[in-house]
Amino acid sequence: MESNGVPEINKALLRFLYAIYNPALRMREGVSRITVSPAEWGRLVAYRGKRAMLLCNHPTWHDPPVVFGLSRLLGDPFYFAAMEELFEGIVGEVVRRIGVFPIKRGKPDRKALKICQSILTDHNGKLVLFPEGEAHERNDVRLPISEGGDGAAQIGFWAATALMERGDGADISMPIIVLSVFYALQSDPAPALHKGIARVEKILGLAHEESPLESRFARAERLALNGVEHRLGLDVRNDVNDNERLTRLRERIEEKVCVTLNAPLPLAKDSHLRIRSLYSLIQDIRNVPVAGMSERDRRIHEALLQEAQLCYKDIERVQRWVVAGLDAPGEGSSAERLAERLRRLEAEVLGQVRTHFTYEAIIRVAEPFDLCEMLPLYKTARREAIRQATVRTEALFDGFLHEWRDRKQKYLT
Repeated sequence: MESNGVPEINKALLRFLYAIYNPALRMREGVSRITVSPAEWGRLVAYRGKRAMLLCNHPTWHDPPVVFGLSRLLGDPFYFAAMEELFEGIVGEVVRRIGVFPIKRGKPDRKALKICQSILTDHNGKLVLFPEGEAHERNDVRLPISEGGDGAAQIGFWAATALMERGDGADISMPIIVLSVFYALQSDPAPALHKGIARVEKILGLAHEESPLESRFARAERLALNGVEHRLGLDVRNDVNDNERLTRLRERIEEKVCVTLNAPLPLAKDSHLRIRSLYSLIQDIRNVPVAGMSERDRRIHEALLQEAQLCYKDIERVQRWVVAGLDAPGEGSSAERLAERLRRLEAEVLGQVRTHFTYEAIIRVAEPFDLCEMLPLYKTARREAIRQATVRTEALFDGFLHEWRDRKQKYLT
């Protein structure tokens, strides 16, 4: 049963998932434990049983399960907006029953936006959003946050406005709680990193060198990127800088997908948002109902689906490189960053991730701020209010990020 599209949480299923959570998190995600400082944990406890919008960074695909674990520790179910692709098959049936609902990538989704507002205003629930929009496999950077009509700040202001207009004596507040998840390796990764990069070098035909890991990774990454360029029909040009290579790669995949699927090029400015638009385009094709189609139309649609699936795989390959970028040779990578780079190389060169590490998930919790306090500005200058709320959110993310970068990192050779 759903109310206003908000998924009903199955308490029995939730209890079962809570019971198996720790071993499942370690086995599936490689996360051995979740850590929150006592002071920052208190910020969450203060909102137990109350509405809040939780905005989390999104460096990896591990982040939603980790934040789910935070709800388990708090004893307070969270609602999650997740990409449509997650809701295919048995996985989709399960996640719907624990408070997860689909949202379209790369374009406004009115139905999902209404669900977000209802969670906050009608259910007094906790809504988790990942405003970066895409997992980018870099725990040391942040992607730009959207200020558009489907941005997190706009959703919060819609809810805050509805609460103020209701004026029924209920709690009139719209707290924003910024979370950042960072992953710290739990053991010495050097042996696995050396073994992993040697395996990649062998497949790429690179002779083994007694050189620093950083140099070996940089050499392997650029050769692997040559293969991606070749697959997409681009001339391999080693005379251009890394940014130009990645821009050419993104433009090529956009052209290929849009020509194949007879669609216009994305309009977004940022690369990760343009790639999101391509994913959304493919998902729209998947969502076309086939019931009532003639045999001829069904065959045409099935052929288009096959083309779309091939495009999807190419987008995933390009995303690995374009969104995360290439590390400049010699800039120095932490042990965690080298593990991220090995994951990308193995996925590209070996077709699957072969080397697995164990991490501690360190969750930072910012001091909440209330959007209702900004409603006077929102009523007179909406864009400025959204901009200020977004800037404030980004500043909190960046503060945590700078502290993570400045910590004592272990550099490997």
